[in-house]
Amino acid sequence: MIFLFITCHLAFCIYSQTRFACARVRRGARVLLVRLARARRGARVLLVRLVVEMSAYDEVEIEDMEWNAELGAYTYPCPCGDLFQITLADLRLGEEIARCPSCSLFITVVYNEEDLVDAKERPPKPAPRPVAVA
Repeated sequence: MIFLFITCHLAFCIYSQTRFACARVRRGARVLLVRLARARRGARVLLVRLVVEMSAYDEVEIEDMEWNAELGAYTYPCPCGDLFQITLADLRLGEEIARCPSCSLFITVVYNEEDLVDAKERPPKPAPRPVAVA
């Protein structure tokens, strides 16, 4: 009887340890899968940046672009006759690509983050004042 009890207890201990080890392995596998997914995302971002850098029409300094108050964006002439455009809000979000609305070309905008800290949104045009006519 005691032999049967010891055998059952030993089997239960082995089962519990195996179950615990399996849970640890499953948890470790989940962690590895999450890390792999993050690495894939990072690789995709690097690949997109590489493609953008290689296929951009040109690299233009922000100082070479003009502020267009009507569009509310920095602009640069496009060979198709339209303008590449990028807003100040997009620049503050880290966007570096100015696109032409008329064609598929785009340019990479070169700027410093410090330049954008000092830049303020362009104030809207003041409303015209009524003029008294005699």
